[in-house]
Amino acid sequence: TDGSKFYSSLSSVNQNYQAQTLTPSVEVANEDYNDDGLNDVIILKITLPATPSTVRSIDILLGLDYELLQIGKLSMPSGVFISFQSGTGITSIESVGDIMLTQREPVYPKYTKRYLYNTENLAGLIEGRTFSELYDYYQLRNQ
Repeated sequence: TDGSKFYSSLSSVNQNYQAQTLTPSVEVANEDYNDDGLNDVIILKITLPATPSTVRSIDILLGLDYELLQIGKLSMPSGVFISFQSGTGITSIESVGDIMLTQREPVYPKYTKRYLYNTENLAGLIEGRTFSELYDYYQLRNQ
């Protein structure tokens, strides 16, 4: 093999990569800076059980279930792809960004929740797909 390792927080996805699975320590914290009851920042800390000098690249695909609850009820499973490479090894990384909704069509007020992309939750979207299939799916969907 090429030495690649893999991990997902969904055990059903890890089954696709049993020989390459490397289980990290994962910590998640949410911050609400303006006390409005909504998360403003998500802090994700991943600690790998590996020597930092041997880690040459990290690809992260984060899955989010984003919901709009005012005016109309809308559930939108989304993905964020982050990739880092280093010739000398990676000891830590930081990525800062915003999640933005680009409206392609009107969202009309409804009393029932609508789901984008014909799926009711992110786990249903991920089931049975490999990492590269998920990456390709999000690339095509966002064109």
